[in-house]
Amino acid sequence: MRYHFLVAFEHHMVLHLICPLLCFTRFFQEARELEEASNDDEVERYLGKEVCFGATIQLLHVKSDRFVTIDRKSGASLEKQFLHISLEETGSKSCWFTISPRFKIRGEGQKVFVRDQLILHNAHDNAYLHVSGPAPVDGHREVNGASVLSPAASWRCASALSLSLVSCLLS
Repeated sequence: MRYHFLVAFEHHMVLHLICPLLCFTRFFQEARELEEASNDDEVERYLGKEVCFGATIQLLHVKSDRFVTIDRKSGASLEKQFLHISLEETGSKSCWFTISPRFKIRGEGQKVFVRDQLILHNAHDNAYLHVSGPAPVDGHREVNGASVLSPAASWRCASALSLSLVSCLLS
């Protein structure tokens, strides 16, 4: 994919040697549009397919239509030693999570079934999706990014119909 953009960029530069700044702006705008179209095609390709252990996924928060993202720049609110989780409009490497089984009952490449316990790991930020303990004042919890694996980093997959990229709910 990068080679394709490099060739297109060189071709674009030859055509627009007079105004290089305008050339850069147009090129990157076209590259962004191509990337968005490629991402949409990728979503369509995986839509409705079964999720397997070892797969890398992005978690989409349904109500806000934003991606669950690890924010490396700030700490979590309740547990300061962990990373803050935010909701972002666009995807990035900080919102890619690899699904692993919590126990050795299942292996990589096997389907994730309803009620399976799983771990979500972000390799880019080297963090596990983790649930905090209850806050001392109001009892609320938060989801954050932990650098160490703990029982609080285990999730159970639940679905009303069938497990797919669209219907996977983590509870």
